[in-house]
Amino acid sequence: GAATTDVPDGPPAEGEPTTEQTGRQLQAPEKSGRFIILNADTGNVVYSFDSRSDFTIRKHDFGPLGIARRPAYGNYAGGEGNTNDVVMWGSGSGTQNDDSVGETLLFQLPKGFDTTSLASSASLVNQFETRVMESVSWTTEIAPTFAKDGLSVYFLISGDRLTGWNKGQSFDIAPNVGPVNLSTTNSDTGRIQRPMVLTNDGKTVLVGVQDTMYAVDVSSSPASISWQLDTFGSGAAFTTPQITPDGTMAYFGKTGALHAVNLNDSS
Repeated sequence: GAATTDVPDGPPAEGEPTTEQTGRQLQAPEKSGRFIILNADTGNVVYSFDSRSDFTIRKHDFGPLGIARRPAYGNYAGGEGNTNDVVMWGSGSGTQNDDSVGETLLFQLPKGFDTTSLASSASLVNQFETRVMESVSWTTEIAPTFAKDGLSVYFLISGDRLTGWNKGQSFDIAPNVGPVNLSTTNSDTGRIQRPMVLTNDGKTVLVGVQDTMYAVDVSSSPASISWQLDTFGSGAAFTTPQITPDGTMAYFGKTGALHAVNLNDSS
């Protein structure tokens, strides 16, 4: 199973990425512009990527990662037939708060890599590669959200907007979803950690921005806001919505209260 741990030198600050353990590998892009894979048993570095080693990368601050576990395949050129976990992330705004340039990046273990035995897969480590998917005109401080099959992914980006890839669009081509504006304030998404959840049927993204919960229909063309609710009070951030197994209700917390929303009619 998967587990989340803190980075070795202490817990992350608010909005900072934590490490994600996939099988026996520990994967963590850091705001310093490095992506590192550790052996979870020994702590030894198995693979390291520094954004400054790739001259095509314009932004060297990384946002937190999202993981697609056991995807149908890697949805990019070269990922065909590879069902290993996909890790994807985008550029962060950085200390200069420059949101006009960025990249999306992706890592996937090579075909045949055995996450339970590094010794048996040592020969494949030289095939590890961090790929720059797209140069974009935005940054993100929120982990992207994947569909269950790993073939769609959605980002909450600077300016309180939502964008992404779905309907077979390869991740190394420009996004085909949005951007959908979720706020009129054009605020920085890095100010408060905001959850983003895909509903069970993969058709709607729930995201809390400032004091409003939005439901974005990502199955339509173009993607659009199905409903928005701002009756939950102000100040505190939303907790991550939890969706019932039948996909009809979402539960989340805000301002010290538990809220329930019917996903069919927002009641």
